[in-house]
Amino acid sequence: MTGQERKIILRPEKIQFTGNGLRILHSGFDRYTIPYKRIIRACVSIYDRQSGTCYEPEITEITGEMEGDLLLYDCERRRWRLQTELTDRKAGAMIEELVMRAPYILIGGGWFDLDNEEDFDQLTLMTRLMRESLSNS
Repeated sequence: MTGQERKIILRPEKIQFTGNGLRILHSGFDRYTIPYKRIIRACVSIYDRQSGTCYEPEITEITGEMEGDLLLYDCERRRWRLQTELTDRKAGAMIEELVMRAPYILIGGGWFDLDNEEDFDQLTLMTRLMRESLSNS
C-alpha cells in the first residue's frame, strides 16, 4: 500500500455512529464502514486561514461546536479525513460521540509519530489493550 492509498479523503453527506462503527454515506452511492475496533486515533483538523496550515487541537481544547475535519487513523495505517461541512454535525460533536462509543481510542495525541513504525505499533497495542480491558470489566 502506497502513501497515497493510505490517505483517504471523503466529503460525506452523512456520518452515522452505529453500535459497532461509523457508517459513512459518500456521493449518494458510496458507503464505507469503519469499525470502532479498527480505529486507533481520532482528532479534529482545523484549517487556520491566517497561516494557511492545518492544526490538531488537543482533547482539552475540543468542544462540541468545533468545526473542522474528522481525522481517523486505523490499525491498517490508513488515515481517513472526513470533511464534515455537508453533514449535520460538527467535527467536535463527532469526537464527543466517538469518545462515548469507543473510549479506548486515543483522542488527540499528536506526540505519536504514526509514520514511525515503532510508535504506530505501540499505539496499536495500547489501543487493543485498553479495548480488551474495558470489555472485561
